[in-house]
Amino acid sequence: MFKKKKVRKSEALQLILLDNLYAQSGSEHIIFQGGTALRWVYSGMRFSEDLDFVTHLQAGDLEKILSKMFQNTKNACTAQFGPGQAEYKIKGVRKQATKMFFIYRPEGQRERIAVKLKFETLKAGHDPEFDKYILRDLPLVAGMVTGGELVIPYSSSIVLAETPEEILSDKIRAIYERKFLKGRDIYDIWWIYVRK
Repeated sequence: MFKKKKVRKSEALQLILLDNLYAQSGSEHIIFQGGTALRWVYSGMRFSEDLDFVTHLQAGDLEKILSKMFQNTKNACTAQFGPGQAEYKIKGVRKQATKMFFIYRPEGQRERIAVKLKFETLKAGHDPEFDKYILRDLPLVAGMVTGGELVIPYSSSIVLAETPEEILSDKIRAIYERKFLKGRDIYDIWWIYVRK
């Protein structure tokens, strides 16, 4: 039971981060991808710990968006989880990728709720296929909102997410390029294939 509660809190934080990221000016240059995109946008079944994105934005422009997002996310966490301490750390800023960790520690609790965000820089001329979705209207998100598991009042954030075909090509490339095999990639490939 504890693990399920922890997963649901992590998922709620993922959605709060998505909502607040895509509420920022400049987020129209950020595309959601990977296993967590399959979970939330395409109603996938697998829990995924982190949020993966691709972008043409330079690291400095991305950091400005993330710092603006932080205060709104902190306030949303208070509404969702109660009073607590929020922090974010930008780590690993490189030309190819920026990694960020968002951590929320509810008052009076030993646990922390953390989500890693990774923003991979797209190569010039490479524009993945994506579609736009209203976050609040996605079936799994709407279910959490109506079930009282997620508080995102007045949200109208538009999420840009890679198409399943684009995610499939990313997963196949990952299997080919990695030195080791990750079972989650095999599962995601299977899931995309059988959902058609």
